[in-house]
Amino acid sequence: MKTTISLLFLAAIYAFPFESKKQSNGVERMCSDNIAGLYLDIVLVFDSSDGVGSSVAFNDEKGLVLPLLKTTIQISQQIPQATRIAYMTAGTDATIINDLVDFGSVKEAYAGLMKLKYNPKAGYTLNIGRALFKADYLLNSQKRDPTRNQNYKKVIILFTSETDVDCPDNMLASSEVCRTAAGIKNGGTEIMTIRLNFQESGPLSPTGISSPCASFDNDGKVHENIRKSLLRLNCYCISPFVKYIRATDACFASADCVYFEESATTYNSARETAAESNALLVTIRTKEKQSYISKFTRIPMQMHIGLNQLRNASDWQWESGPDASQGYTNFAPGVITKSNSCAYMDTRSEWRNEDCDGNNLPYIFETEACSTSNFCF
Repeated sequence: MKTTISLLFLAAIYAFPFESKKQSNGVERMCSDNIAGLYLDIVLVFDSSDGVGSSVAFNDEKGLVLPLLKTTIQISQQIPQATRIAYMTAGTDATIINDLVDFGSVKEAYAGLMKLKYNPKAGYTLNIGRALFKADYLLNSQKRDPTRNQNYKKVIILFTSETDVDCPDNMLASSEVCRTAAGIKNGGTEIMTIRLNFQESGPLSPTGISSPCASFDNDGKVHENIRKSLLRLNCYCISPFVKYIRATDACFASADCVYFEESATTYNSARETAAESNALLVTIRTKEKQSYISKFTRIPMQMHIGLNQLRNASDWQWESGPDASQGYTNFAPGVITKSNSCAYMDTRSEWRNEDCDGNNLPYIFETEACSTSNFCF
């Protein structure tokens, strides 16, 4: 049974300092907005090609990083929940200026940033593929504790004067830079791009070289976009859990990590199994979440969900705390008036009542994503 294999591993990961947390008063649980808790490995690649054109424009690139360093972010080589950063410049070739192990504080990182200089001989164009390759090599050659490295997400932030790159789904038809970027992302490194010369350009491509929702123009929203994107990239699930994603909004920053257990058991046994992974049977309080859960399996299946009357015999409540009346509902006719029951979702995605120690069904449970407010170490 897949759950049994992973329970001890997941409990160990989420147990520091995680406890199974209740949903907030909002309808859905969102990624943390606590920038102080950021723990990423970041390589910043500054465009020094002729496309930038001057030391003044190069300094403007550096200025895009300053707001991040002036937040409450921690940079350290010793503190587990802290960020490490490195600097590179790039033109026709890419040069590593500082390694990930060089800065032990925000003050040191700020001093390193101020020392970066524009190189007028860097080349006519920015070789994006070369820059990404070197940045990814740096991230993978200077890992932290290898036993916990999967919990530290790797990010390349590329400032580019080049026009936006469109990468078709057909990799055989893609350019070399698209194939390089795809390989890097498939290897677990996220890519954020900041387009510098955007004023006379068209909209950013939704299928560019960046990770989803991580491609921005250098406009009035860029500082906030960088901050939000880093927080979203630092909000992730530990396998075998997968991130809940809205079909209508790929950038929705959900903090729900979902797992489907196909081995059938009773409702109460499913609750106990979920608890062993610091998880709860799934909460569904929006139409979007209902749609996601309904399509989670390849074929429609009956499954236990986290709705029951265990705390109050006549009141339907979610395992995570809220009353069912406080959000979206999809009860089958007549079910809402039942008492002393638990709930399952049928093959038509309607919620039906069941004996809490009766039906043996598969089930879906969820836990809170690792984030800047939920450090998974």
